[in-house]
Amino acid sequence: MRLFTRNFPYTNRWLQLGHIKYQTMKKFTLFFFTVLLAVISFGQKHELKGNKLHKLEKFKPAIRQYNKAIKVNPNSSSLYFNRARCYRKIGKYDNAIADITKCISLDTNNKEGYKERGAIKAINGQVRAGIIDFTKALQIDSLYASAYNGRGAAYHLLGEYENSIRDNKKAIALDTSFDASYYNIGLSLNELGRYKEAISYFNNAIRIRYSDHQSFFERGRSLFEVGEYNLAEIDFGNAVIYNDKLDPWEKIDNGRSLYNKGLANIKLDNQLQACIDFELAINFDYYEAKSERAKLNCDIEKQKTMLSAKNEAIVDSVLITISPNPIETYAHIKIIHNVSNVNYSLEVLDISGKNIMTIDQISKSYVFDRTNISNGTYLFVIKSNGIILKTEKIIIK
Repeated sequence: MRLFTRNFPYTNRWLQLGHIKYQTMKKFTLFFFTVLLAVISFGQKHELKGNKLHKLEKFKPAIRQYNKAIKVNPNSSSLYFNRARCYRKIGKYDNAIADITKCISLDTNNKEGYKERGAIKAINGQVRAGIIDFTKALQIDSLYASAYNGRGAAYHLLGEYENSIRDNKKAIALDTSFDASYYNIGLSLNELGRYKEAISYFNNAIRIRYSDHQSFFERGRSLFEVGEYNLAEIDFGNAVIYNDKLDPWEKIDNGRSLYNKGLANIKLDNQLQACIDFELAINFDYYEAKSERAKLNCDIEKQKTMLSAKNEAIVDSVLITISPNPIETYAHIKIIHNVSNVNYSLEVLDISGKNIMTIDQISKSYVFDRTNISNGTYLFVIKSNGIILKTEKIIIK
């Protein structure tokens, strides 16, 4: 009993020391996790900023945010993946491949990583190596439509058009809304000279994503080859209208579209419009148009007048509304235009580009009656003196 009494103070002191150590450890642990959470939060903040900038197509600022996030979390496969996509967009393909390779090393079953690396390699001229990566993605997931689409695009680059068609058809079988695969099949069919088949695939691509200027251009090319010059001319014009980006590559696309529009107008015996088209193509740095324009012996003064009128009509001085949309019975077409002494016309095309109706003269306040038109999706094309002022997708129900 005395032994217990004598040792009790020491036991109590031991308990006090243990309590102090426990409290110290508790505070340290709390501090450690607070710092850790702050660091993680800091990294996440930069990742979220990077993602937002990426969506806005501000790729260089996005890369800077991903750089900061990777310093905090160097083992995040998604950060390397996202930064690689930004590098690809600005043409730094070696950096992009390095990042995607790091992403795959951190997550060996990342099908998106293999698909993305395949795309970057194909763009960078390493097409066979790209196909290997697409195939690896499909080994991970045999139902991966995007990988079939990517491998199909790579086969097209190699001139293996039947293989391209096969893979893109598999992508469509898995996802019927895959507009890029319809487009790619159309491209391959064009190269094989199967233009009528190509038109049907471009129709589907446009049906799914109506504002894609490249689908309009390629369908125009197919229509031109089968002798549908009027429809081809409209498609080449739409390719320009829906191309709202004017970086160097897209600028060349506009020039190419206008050049082909000019060729269609020559076939339509519309020399003056062809002169205008070639002049506009030259303004977009598409210099092949110079030789075609020289063959036409254009009336320069008349061309300048028409070109000025075209620019005013399309860019500055016209406002056209079509309402309601969808149309059940009637629609009001209202044209506000400060150019006088011009005629307006309305063309109604179905989704394949076939002309359903043409009204040669409409007023600036015109009531359209849909009585003789079936339910469906149509394209209303309003022109002034043969120049397209407005193209709008209209639903009739």
